[in-house]
Amino acid sequence: MIIPALVCGVAFTSCNTEKAEPEVKAAGELYVIGAKSASVLKAGDKTDLVFTGDDMISFNVSSGEIVFAEATKDEIIFRVSHHSVLQFFIDSKPVFDPPIGIYLGWGLLGDADLQFRISDYGNIYLTNAYQHFDSLLVIDREILEIEFEANKQKRQKELDIFIEYLSNSGKIVEWETGLPEVKSNGCDILYFADSLKIENRTINWAINDTRITGLYPVGTDLSDISPIVIVSDWASVHPQSGEKTDFSNEKEVIYTVTAEDGTKKIYKAQAKLE
Repeated sequence: MIIPALVCGVAFTSCNTEKAEPEVKAAGELYVIGAKSASVLKAGDKTDLVFTGDDMISFNVSSGEIVFAEATKDEIIFRVSHHSVLQFFIDSKPVFDPPIGIYLGWGLLGDADLQFRISDYGNIYLTNAYQHFDSLLVIDREILEIEFEANKQKRQKELDIFIEYLSNSGKIVEWETGLPEVKSNGCDILYFADSLKIENRTINWAINDTRITGLYPVGTDLSDISPIVIVSDWASVHPQSGEKTDFSNEKEVIYTVTAEDGTKKIYKAQAKLE
């Protein structure tokens, strides 16, 4: 199994599709474009993504935050929204292979190990991508984790080149080894239902804020229920999904959801007879 490669993005624009020769940049210059900009779009197109080291004020290695000049920040963010990957060039040579994926926001599952993320506040970060293998079969998960770790070592070498360049350019504001892994704070229960069908129907529970209720036919034994619980990506829940739980006598059962960053949310679940 191979780690999914990022698919090069195409800007959403009507433009001349004749292939243009990529502009050759001066030696030592940092140049970042959307993945197909060099071959499909002209650098002047407003929906194209082109910025150079001159647009970048600083790069914080500890947070991965890239600070842009105020005059270019809005334009760059606008252009980013029309691409799915970035190509970084130094000395006219690509730094990262495959290119860096672009994700708007923080809650999406990553398909590569570096991402260029835009926060809700408009800041831009280069981070390690989220990886979520828990839903895979054990054998598939083990193979993918081995491949991911091997690729991670290669990416670190590429990242070291990028960081060294920015450091020599005076753009590094804080130095640490590697990039931090920004963790998700999602801790919601998204779905709650009985794993068994009763009278040929699945018992779906209603989720209202942090209260969860389920109605069962009269005579149902509520002391041995195994709810299926789906929570936010990278979060965990206790009791676990599928765990046998006693809901008899309309007792409230506490479900605790813990986000990847440690944030917790308490839900109260209660089963009643119709």
